[in-house]
Amino acid sequence: MERKAQALAEAKNGVVTPLYFDRQVIRAEDLTLDRRSHDRELARMRRLLHGWGVVAGLIPVIGRDDSLTLSAGYGITRTGDEIYLTEALTVPDITGRVWGCCGPGPLSCEVVDPDERRRRAGAADLETVTAWLVARPAEEEGSLRPGVAEGCGHPANRLRPSRACDVVSIELLCALPPSFAVPAAACDALAPFFCATPPEMLPMPAEPPPEENLLVLGRILAGAEGSRFQPLDRRAVLPLSVVQDWLQACICPLTVPRPAEPPTEPGEVVVEPPDRRPPDRRPPVFDRPFDDFRGVLVANGFRLAEVLPPERLRIPDLVTDVSIRDKLAAEGIATPAAFLAADETQLAATLGRSVTQITEMKAELADLAVFARGPGF
Repeated sequence: MERKAQALAEAKNGVVTPLYFDRQVIRAEDLTLDRRSHDRELARMRRLLHGWGVVAGLIPVIGRDDSLTLSAGYGITRTGDEIYLTEALTVPDITGRVWGCCGPGPLSCEVVDPDERRRRAGAADLETVTAWLVARPAEEEGSLRPGVAEGCGHPANRLRPSRACDVVSIELLCALPPSFAVPAAACDALAPFFCATPPEMLPMPAEPPPEENLLVLGRILAGAEGSRFQPLDRRAVLPLSVVQDWLQACICPLTVPRPAEPPTEPGEVVVEPPDRRPPDRRPPVFDRPFDDFRGVLVANGFRLAEVLPPERLRIPDLVTDVSIRDKLAAEGIATPAAFLAADETQLAATLGRSVTQITEMKAELADLAVFARGPGF
């Protein structure tokens, strides 16, 4: 006779989900609990199974007009919530904002003009101000609807939001929280979890506090005249497809031994064993036609100029204007890399532009080189 297993001990983990039955009276709190319980389940899975950090995109670029543009992208915060940005965002006057939020003098996050920045820098004997660019998930409630009024009130007297829209908030921090200063991974410390016999058991990480529900995108060093971005303190969580490609391209060739060549007699033909190395990847985007690079920019939140307000980041005319590209193609220039390598005087004659305009077009294209890297393009 089969015995039924008996629990030696039980413990509740705090997870509560609603149960439904026929003809049940359901309240709003029941449906809200259902949604939130599943949201937290997904957050735990993202944080504990996949980790936290920037997965793809969310690349800051500081332009020559001192505006900071953040590309579309995806990331996971320390608490497991997702940062999902579907279009590029632009923040004007980033240097003035860093000085207003984190520089010497009154801290109000108001834009500080260049003359005032120079005055404060001289008074404080300070060359640069450091701030951390972070992304934080937020909600925006909307779609007001009437409910059943209490007493004899009219239903329209009380309107309540019926939708919660996810929002990505871009903010500046003047100091990096200690828990985000993650030391570099050490191979010796990680090896026992992979290679020991038996392998070490991984302890459960601590639950992060709610105030750490954010993602650090990097540092901004703001001087009196301008700013530069540094991808420091930015943690990455690579997609499994990238890790798989890396293993196949970089590790597999090292683990497949090539058999030793047997001694041969004069005139004997030796058949080489098949090369098990994976084929080379496609060439970088800058070495492929302009349309390929245009597709990458669209995927990262860039849009065509005619469908955007001026403050939105647009795709350069060089990439979208067919007349420009036809003139370049006639000269054998069909890729962004070829355009950057071409002589400015030759390009000016081909396009009917000044050398200064060509230099500006090259600089605009070179600033976008960061989006032409990485696998999968």
